Amino acid sequence: MRERPIEDLLDALRQLGADAVSESGTGCPPVVVRADNPVTAGQVARSGGGITYGDAESFGDALDRAIAARESLGAAGRAWVERESSWEAFDARLMQLVALTAS
Repeated sequence: MRERPIEDLLDALRQLGADAVSESGTGCPPVVVRADNPVTAGQVARSGGGITYGDAESFGDALDRAIAARESLGAAGRAWVERESSWEAFDARLMQLVALTAS
């Protein structure tokens, strides 16, 4: 997982106003995101695949925690993506949406 480049994703998040940084600076996971962005912070919380920080003063601590836990963060993030972003998961959510709009 740490070799999979996600710099395009990080760039897209930044264009949407997110402050997201690759822990290693290589554009590969895990990532550190600001806690005041509900979208990216929510994804980190749900996936368990990253660390959030509140302000510039807490960034260094968050980065240290991400480095220390990089293997477990990477494994949790990968498991979440495989579970939530699979075609089966997409199909299930689509069927729920169809059922809601049809009723």
